[in-house]
Order: sequence, then C-alpha cells, then structure tokens
Amino acid sequence: MNTPKEAPAAEEAPAAEEASAADYQKLNIDTDTCVGCGLCVNACPVSHLEMVDEKATETKEDNCVKCGLCVDACPVNAINLKE
Repeated sequence: MNTPKEAPAAEEAPAAEEASAADYQKLNIDTDTCVGCGLCVNACPVSHLEMVDEKATETKEDNCVKCGLCVDACPVNAINLKE
C-alpha cells in the first residue's frame, strides 16, 4: 500500500471549476500534476481510483459514477471531468 504524501495547503492550489454531474463524461488525471496525496482515492465512493507508483490512477473497472468528489478532493486540481 502506498503511503499518501503531504498535500499542499488549500490556499496554494488553484480553484476548481464547478460543474454539475450531468456535464461530466470523462475522468482525466494529470499525473504530472498529481502529488500522490491519495485524497481522491479516499473520496471516491465506488473505489474507481487507486494509487499506482505514488500517482492516482483509474482502476480497470468502468464503475465511475462521475460524482466529482475526487475532483473536489484534489488539492492541486490534477483531476477533472470533461465532456
């Protein structure tokens, strides 16, 4: 099990864009931006995300419900849901 790294303070991260769940179609993870804190993994209600090589990654399961909780949890905005 990977140990989460310390995430930057919320005031250091740029503000996330707001969108309704209906606007979401595809989950995108920027692994260059990801700091490996694991907050998105903990926030996901369907265990769609996992840590691989200290980076957030989608599992092979197609179970993402596009709720946006991982987007909200990410302190560095490395995750977004776009059409």
